[in-house]
Amino acid sequence: MNPRLLGLTTAVVGALGAALALISGSEAWAILSALAAISAGVALVMFPEHDPDAERQVASLEAELDALRLAEEERAAELAEDTAPAGTPISTDVARSRSSLTDAETGLFSEEYMHVALEARIASARRNLRPVAVALVDVVNDPQDPNDSRAVPRGVAASVIETIRESDTASRLESGVFAMVLEDTPENGAVWTMERLRRKLSDANPDCTVWAGVACYPAHALDPDEMLQKAELALAAAAEWSQDRIEVAVAAQ
Repeated sequence: MNPRLLGLTTAVVGALGAALALISGSEAWAILSALAAISAGVALVMFPEHDPDAERQVASLEAELDALRLAEEERAAELAEDTAPAGTPISTDVARSRSSLTDAETGLFSEEYMHVALEARIASARRNLRPVAVALVDVVNDPQDPNDSRAVPRGVAASVIETIRESDTASRLESGVFAMVLEDTPENGAVWTMERLRRKLSDANPDCTVWAGVACYPAHALDPDEMLQKAELALAAAAEWSQDRIEVAVAAQ
């Protein structure tokens, strides 16, 4: 194994150990995490050679490590808030961590977190030869009125959480669109998930209109940026209709 790849693999193990130590309070896991971090640093410093195939794997592991770090920061922020005495003000660092990871209005993950999570999911899917889907959803009350506001975000967020699995990731983008990263999900599974969400939203608010765009790895795109672009184009195509519509991205050439 390439030494740099080994080093980053060890770093991921260390990050997992740190997360477990944070959750369980175990000193053993904390010690394991420290040893893994030291080993990773030695490997990365002493063996700087470049190998194209290894570099691609290194990039994948780095993406997963970034996602793990974000998850650890969120968990640390939650623990700090939960264990603080009533009325204790939240520190600036904790508040900043929570604001960068979550959407304040809905409690879903932020756009920043979604980008890192998508990169990590695709990297994992590439190694394990499994599909991943991205779904973008926009919900409006009156598609004929350009000045009409979107449906109540918290209500939409609740329906999203009820529809997806625990292994999936739900986010709200800065544009107000909802984004879901669906793990181990091919095109037909993603479309069916969006159809279930559409029915749930329509039952809750019969006057709303639901548009969704779906893109999948590897059927429609091979990297995170291209997947999001394909999903955005599919969502734009769905929004051209005045009624509920789910559009699927064009297959990769």
